[in-house]
Amino acid sequence: MTENMYKLIQKADIITPNLTEACILCNMNYKEDWTEKEIETIARKLAQMGPDKVVITGMCKEDSIYNYYHQTNDSGWIQTKRMGISRVGTGDLFSSIIAADAIHGVSFEQSILKATHFISKCIEKAIEMDIPYMDGVPFEEVLDELGKKWETLNTNQQAAVAKALAGTRQQSRLIAMMDDYERVIE
Repeated sequence: MTENMYKLIQKADIITPNLTEACILCNMNYKEDWTEKEIETIARKLAQMGPDKVVITGMCKEDSIYNYYHQTNDSGWIQTKRMGISRVGTGDLFSSIIAADAIHGVSFEQSILKATHFISKCIEKAIEMDIPYMDGVPFEEVLDELGKKWETLNTNQQAAVAKALAGTRQQSRLIAMMDDYERVIE
């Protein structure tokens, strides 16, 4: 499978691996304590495989979560407060927001900030609702933010977001809900 991932990465514009995935892709052993310089090196190695933009996601240290991004002529760290424990599906949400924003022309850094903020709100809501971590996050409860931006997206962007968030089978339902968002939330 890793061999196929290498082929796919060569064609990718953006990749969003977590640290474990990044280590596998770089043929490195995972360890708990990484220096910033080591993470930056891993991101550069991933970028040399083909993608223009790389963000290594979800690195925990003390009370914070860090994402490191790398692109031509720009790189940096984005930090947010760590809430609870890791949850299933947050990486999928993160990459969905990054992909939708890329189509919409949002800067990479701004997109990472937006995705980080949205996921933080989703995790906060999951904790508030006492949702088991294996059940992921209740992004539907935080869709108000998406609802405000939905009408600014073109049809292709809406389809990409809907497929990424709801999957192929539920994509049309999410589109219908978002198209009639004002009535749905009443």
